[in-house]
Amino acid sequence: MRRIPINLGPVFALAFLLAGCGGYFDSQQDSKHSEFQGKIDADAYQVSFLKPLEGLDLPLATKGQWIVDKMGKRLKLSSVNWYGASDAYHVVMGLNKAPIDSIISQIKKIGFNSVRLPFSNEMLHEEGPVSFEHLTKNPQLRGMSPLEIFDAVISALTNKGLLVILNNHTTIGKWCCNGNDGNGLWMNKQQSTLKWMHDWEFLIERYQQNPMVIGADLRNEVRDDDPYKANWGKGGPFDFHRVSEELGNRLLGINPDLLIVIEGLHFSTNFSSFDYTPIQLIYPNRVVFSPHIYSWSTLPGKKSFGAYRDYESFAATVNVMLKPLFKNGKPTAPIWFGEWGYSQDSLRANDTFPRFIHRFLEEHDLDWSWWPLNVGQKPASNDYESWGLLEDNWQQVKENDPRIAKIKELIH
Repeated sequence: MRRIPINLGPVFALAFLLAGCGGYFDSQQDSKHSEFQGKIDADAYQVSFLKPLEGLDLPLATKGQWIVDKMGKRLKLSSVNWYGASDAYHVVMGLNKAPIDSIISQIKKIGFNSVRLPFSNEMLHEEGPVSFEHLTKNPQLRGMSPLEIFDAVISALTNKGLLVILNNHTTIGKWCCNGNDGNGLWMNKQQSTLKWMHDWEFLIERYQQNPMVIGADLRNEVRDDDPYKANWGKGGPFDFHRVSEELGNRLLGINPDLLIVIEGLHFSTNFSSFDYTPIQLIYPNRVVFSPHIYSWSTLPGKKSFGAYRDYESFAATVNVMLKPLFKNGKPTAPIWFGEWGYSQDSLRANDTFPRFIHRFLEEHDLDWSWWPLNVGQKPASNDYESWGLLEDNWQQVKENDPRIAKIKELIH
């Protein structure tokens, strides 16, 4: 299969990029642009894109705490995570259970208007075809590489009127996350900061002609990766502020209409210093902040969010997490909870977290993305994904699942 080179055209000088980035992280494969295999149909994106909401006019930008279209109309992201391209098999789950259009029909049936699509850097460079055992209900994908299937998934989603937010979830294709899995930072011994940026530039160029690919979630759940400590605005090779600003500007140099999604540190729960060291982009009104919240998520000196027994204490702690993103009582940019979710068992046990997080999202009219759509055995694992919203055959929504009704209430 032929390989497709990236024409990067960097926004900033390489010397500036490498300032403060010493060590072996940026010494490997930085002198040449990355190359990628995979065929892409020149006509793949020459389609009449369906509008995800009646009257929505792309492109999008931000206006204060809202995401808006070019006419200034608000778009509230009601998203779902569809993972797999970030994992061991390098392909979204479910393609061996149902035709891709059937899966997308279930996404739309619930009412989601967008999909957060995680990927790994490793997936981008895998040249061989995906094993057909992961694709059996989609024979048209036989023989394709992971990247070609990623193309097909994005094309199918956007042709059906769903917006897509790309998410660099992992470097190595594996389940996320812990503190020593090699995926805590955007670089490791195998991948430099510059190589990470090249991968992103390649993807944004690849989908530049598809206006329904609206956002780049730069890195999932940045966290310390022993012995390396991530920071925000303190300098050095592990400064997520510096690399986010640099990468955000590079990507906007390719596609000025892109939303740049920034997560916090410590599994995207720590936004301290974000108010003192804001992101400065070459195009204004492009930043979206993306906290993550689960029942086990914790802030320093606080109980886990699932341990609160009264809503007021729960909400006060969430507000502590979000405070650096506010000024004069309002968010400085849209806040999109990029991951949150819970199991049916949590509802049956009458846990407080499901009730409290729904109430908080509704009261504050926040954008959000449910984790996950997926159901079934996780890639290369004996663990079963029990948080998903589909039946095991991936062809029906779990209509009797009370979580579906609660999610629809948030959407409408």
